[in-house]
Amino acid sequence: MSLEQTEFDYIILGTGLTESILAAAIAKTGKSVLHVDDADYYGGKWASHPFGDLLKWIKTQRLDDDITNKETNDAPPSLNGLSIDGKHAVTVNALKARNESIRHLSFFCYPTESDNITEDDKSTLYSDTNILLDMNRESPLGYARDTIVKALSDRFTNPSKTTKEAIEFEVDQLVLGFPPTSSFSVDIKDSIGRVQTLKEALDASRHYNFDLSPKLLSCRGDMVEVLIKSGIGRYLEFKGLEESYVFEAESQTFDKVPISKEDVFSTDSIALIDKRKLMRFLTFAMSDEIDPAVLETYGNQPFKTMLEEKFKINGKLQKAIIYAIALVHDDAEKVSASEGLERTTAYLKSLGRFGRCAFLRPLYGGASEVAQAFCRACAVQGGIYMLNQPVEKFLLNEDRSQALGIVTRDGQHFTSKWIIGSMEYMNEEWFSKQADEETTRWTSRAILITNEPPILAEGSEKENIRFSVFPPSEQDDIAKPIFALQLSIESMSCPRNKYMTYLSVISDEPERDAKSELEKAVEKLTKNSEKPLFLLYYKQRSQKSSVIATDIIPNNIIACSDPDELLDLDGPLSEAQKAFIRCCGEDEEFLPAPEVDPDLE
Repeated sequence: MSLEQTEFDYIILGTGLTESILAAAIAKTGKSVLHVDDADYYGGKWASHPFGDLLKWIKTQRLDDDITNKETNDAPPSLNGLSIDGKHAVTVNALKARNESIRHLSFFCYPTESDNITEDDKSTLYSDTNILLDMNRESPLGYARDTIVKALSDRFTNPSKTTKEAIEFEVDQLVLGFPPTSSFSVDIKDSIGRVQTLKEALDASRHYNFDLSPKLLSCRGDMVEVLIKSGIGRYLEFKGLEESYVFEAESQTFDKVPISKEDVFSTDSIALIDKRKLMRFLTFAMSDEIDPAVLETYGNQPFKTMLEEKFKINGKLQKAIIYAIALVHDDAEKVSASEGLERTTAYLKSLGRFGRCAFLRPLYGGASEVAQAFCRACAVQGGIYMLNQPVEKFLLNEDRSQALGIVTRDGQHFTSKWIIGSMEYMNEEWFSKQADEETTRWTSRAILITNEPPILAEGSEKENIRFSVFPPSEQDDIAKPIFALQLSIESMSCPRNKYMTYLSVISDEPERDAKSELEKAVEKLTKNSEKPLFLLYYKQRSQKSSVIATDIIPNNIIACSDPDELLDLDGPLSEAQKAFIRCCGEDEEFLPAPEVDPDLE
């Protein structure tokens, strides 16, 4: 794509949520915006993928599993310090940075058998499944791959396009684990079953939306207020989060979290005396004015201490408040009573605005759908979009204090007064060497696909959207709270009779694989059901823009943080508002309400 216009007021790199909010807000001020992304889809690290694209993403992550530890011969040379048309050029390292943000990816596909397979087909499929591979040749892995692809293809009569794609993906995964020996035998029986699982999912690919950074919207959060006020919410549809649960280690069950007076007194999982304690605390948290004496006594003490001493709340009830209502993601001892009360009040005040739920889930995919809504608002105001357009260089002035523009990989030059970009577009020399827990965090994530809902209380609808937390437990060897979000066709995230469960936990050990930190929770979710269809583990890095050294980066480039480990979307909105003031000034209104035609009104 080539543009005639080359001068813009703002160039925005990446279509992640924060960048997209800024694109819409700036375009509404009447400024010209060029919004560029090197990917062919919206969302960046916030993206949602159909099943076929998820397999491509997995394959991309595995193409060079040590990409962060070695230099390849075909890697482009650094352009730092080179001069182009009299301007200094510095490299954009988007692909390298994006690959470095994901670690320890492991994908499991479980064998199934298609309902359409006849007994005659079974005899053809499963006859003589052992294949002897002679690896004494020039390209042993290529030979092994071709041999197994042919062996699998020959077992399916007139294989469809999706069957061929399933075979290719299965064999690519299979050969990754081949030993470096001269010859060995491979049994492809399970591969035949996995191909059938993959084919069925590929046939329904567009019915899946895999969210790489799953999020929710608080019903009374700032993001919902902005979507309503600006009118951008009309581009979106939502489904309420109907039920919340806490996993009880002692009984090994999911206990429903009571969120109203009716819930509290109708549940059988809480003793009568604890019900009274809970109602006393909830009434206290919802009061318009918190007793100053309580805050003076407990404000800086741990939230847990206030619950124990002031309200005599302990055990599983305490865990439900801390982890399922206050949504504490880390060590409970680190959260003060003031912060815990603030979180609890925010949760309780969100209830009732849109029904009985405290959170909303965007249909068709989480934050990426919200990002696309902001992109649409930008385009309506005249913003120009270029997807699948890699950016290769920033152009800077002589002393490198100002960015003058960008150069794309196909050689197009664009100039602007301001450049805003996601973290992967930032030059590596602009990063502070003092990266720490405050600026860089890792989250272990998993995505589980099953035929039955792993979290289901008696009397509940199977298709309801559910949230659950696994509190820290010595008994279950869970060190930090693990959060689980279960979706169904009601969220437009998976086909009918399929269920998608996202799991996440903050990780203090970047080198520890995600599977080891989440598999205990996965075991609990799949304990009483058949094997899952798919299970994906990965570790995701989240860098805050504060990791950028402000004394090095050009003063008209603004970096936008990665998706964080929290569930809500108020963080990226707050960051976008601060960036907007910085580059547009305090006199410009941030995403004002749209003008209404009096005749239409």
